[in-house]
Amino acid sequence: MAHVADTQAGLCSTALGEKKSVDAASKTTKADLVSALQQSSAMCDAAFDSLTAETAAQTGGMGRSKLALLEFNTGHSNESTDTGPSVCG
Repeated sequence: MAHVADTQAGLCSTALGEKKSVDAASKTTKADLVSALQQSSAMCDAAFDSLTAETAAQTGGMGRSKLALLEFNTGHSNESTDTGPSVCG
């Protein structure tokens, strides 16, 4: 789950133009990891909310448009959590 939080934070903050980290890999408690997941999810919410017809096609990182970068993140998160254990409940 730390990998998902760190990847979400990196990709979504990049789409916002401000690369950030939640350093989830260093978290040692469930509460801290859940907090990191919540923070990274908030970054992704902000990134999706910021998209317009004009900005969606702008370069967002990794040679992809902002929309494609966020779509990649969604697929990655779904693949990574589909068979993993739940830390949120």
